[in-house]
Amino acid sequence: MRANIVRKIFGRKKVPAEEPKKVYPVVEDFLMLATKYFYSIGVVPYESDEKPNFVLHLYLGFHVANLLFVWFTMMVFVVNSVRDNEDFLKISMVVGYITFGNVGVLKILVVQLQKRKLTSLVQNLKSLFPQPNKGTHEVIMQVIMHFDRLAKALREFDKWCSNGAEEDLNELRTLIVYHNQVLRLTSKMNDIFGVPLLLNLLNSSMLICNVGFQLTIGISLEYIGQQVLNILAALMEVYLICSLSQMLINASKNVSLAVYNMNCLEYDTKFRKMLVLVVMRAQKPVSLNATAFLSTVSMGTMTTFMQVSYKFFCAIRMMYQ
Repeated sequence: MRANIVRKIFGRKKVPAEEPKKVYPVVEDFLMLATKYFYSIGVVPYESDEKPNFVLHLYLGFHVANLLFVWFTMMVFVVNSVRDNEDFLKISMVVGYITFGNVGVLKILVVQLQKRKLTSLVQNLKSLFPQPNKGTHEVIMQVIMHFDRLAKALREFDKWCSNGAEEDLNELRTLIVYHNQVLRLTSKMNDIFGVPLLLNLLNSSMLICNVGFQLTIGISLEYIGQQVLNILAALMEVYLICSLSQMLINASKNVSLAVYNMNCLEYDTKFRKMLVLVVMRAQKPVSLNATAFLSTVSMGTMTTFMQVSYKFFCAIRMMYQ
C-alpha cells in the first residue's frame, strides 16, 4: 500500500507553472503597434534594455537600400519622361508613387535622427504612467490619458480631499506639477514630430491631387482600383492625424471644465488663486503642431488640407490642358 502511494507521488508528471498574467497595462502596450511596425523594417524606435542584434541592422540596411534604389529609378524615369515629352498620365502616376517613397524615407530618417529624443519621451511617459494602485486604466492614448486623469482628479477633489486647508493646498500643488509635466511632454512630442508631420501632410496633399487628376481624365480599369486605394490610404492617414489631435485638444480643455465644476467657495483665497492659474493655462488647448506653419492640427485642418489639395489639383489640370 505504501509503495503504491509513493509511486503515485513521485510518478506524477511535472506540469510547468503558468506565467503570471499581466493585470495592468504598461507603457509598452500603448506603443506596441508602432514598435512592431518599425521592427518589421529593422528600425529600433527607441533605446531599451534589449540591445538590437547585428541581423536587425542588416535587415534595416537592406530595406533602406531597396527603398532608395526604387525611389532613385522612379526619379530618373520622371526626369527622362519630362525631357522627352512622353505621356503625362504615366508621369503623374509615378509621381504619386514617389510621394509614398518620400513619406517612407521621412519616417525612417526621423526615427533614426531623433532616437535620443524619442528615448527621452518614452522615459517621460513611463515616469508619468500611473501605478496600479493609483488609478485609471481605461485610456486610449498616453497624453490624452494624462489629461483625462488630471481632469478626473480635479472633478473628484472634493471627495478625497477634506483634511484641512494646508493638506488640500498640498494636493492641489501636486496636481499642478502633474499638469506641468504633461504640458512639457506634449511640447517635447511636438518638437520631435513637428517637421515630419508638416512634410507628411504636404506629401499626402500632393498625392491626393495627383491621384484625383488621374481619375478625372479617364484611365484604364486596371489602374482605377490601385489609384482609389492610394487616395483612400492618404486620406485615412491625414484623418487619423487630425482626429487624434482633436482628441488631444478636447482632453486638454476638459481640465479647465473640471476646475469650473469644483466647489471653490469652500476653499480659502490662496487655494482659489491657484485654481485661477490652472484655468488660465488650461484654456489654451494643447494639440499636435506641424511647426510654425501649422501651429494647431485639428479636424478643421482636414478641411484646409482638402482645399489645398483641390488647388494643387486645379493647377495640374491646367498644366495638362
